[in-house]
Amino acid sequence: AKCVGEDFVAVFRRGDMILVNDLCLEHRENLHCALPSSPGGSLSVQLSLMHQHGSVSETAHRKSNQLMHRRKRQVNTTPQFQLPNYQVSVPENEPPGTQVITLKAVDLDDG
Repeated sequence: AKCVGEDFVAVFRRGDMILVNDLCLEHRENLHCALPSSPGGSLSVQLSLMHQHGSVSETAHRKSNQLMHRRKRQVNTTPQFQLPNYQVSVPENEPPGTQVITLKAVDLDDG
């Protein structure tokens, strides 16, 4: 399955959402995507990307299964996260807006 946004393409493999191209976060706060789901239909996902002086906070809203979000930045340096990958499970009945993960990174582009 594939998700195409204004300036990004993501593919889904074994429950992972993987960005195919570089994604510049300097001017982006949100990603909106519809995921294939079973039985039939689609699942709406919103990833909120908030850049905050050396840290990045990401939230994902979804109904079932697991979502892993891997991303790259197209800037001079890449933020340095504490771990190479993060995985989050969200219970089916969580209301929209529920924070599911907060990630911290050092961004050398912030000076």
